[in-house]
This record gives sequence, C-alpha cells and structure tokens, in this order.
Amino acid sequence: MSMDVLYEINYTDGQCWATTPIYSQAVDAAKSKAKRDGVPIEVVKHNLRTGKVRRNIYHPDGTVEKLWLP
Repeated sequence: MSMDVLYEINYTDGQCWATTPIYSQAVDAAKSKAKRDGVPIEVVKHNLRTGKVRRNIYHPDGTVEKLWLP
C-alpha cells in the first residue's frame, strides 16, 4: 500500500513540528498543541499523487480556518 497523503503539523511561521499519514492524529495533535501553547497551529495536507495542498489553521479558542491552495 502506498502513502498518497502526508500531513504536516506546523507553527504558522512555517516551522514543522511533526508529520503523520493519519488525518485524525494530525488534527487532534494540532488542536491540543494550539490550546496548550496558546498559538495557532497549521495542518497542511499534501496529496502526493495530485500535488494538491490544503491548509487548516487551528486556533487556541477552537476555531478553524480552512484554506485551499491551487
């Protein structure tokens, strides 16, 4: 089985904190880190097959910004 998707968990300045191929793990980690550290955390989904990228920013107050990039 090939891995077609990779999730990066980043600080909003672009510094990578972690990576995982598991969506729920990425989201749970981002929400937890944002709340604990009081800073926004970004999850970047890289589709390795199509090259498409999606970004979600998880804020400490629980809100989420969803960004789709070309």
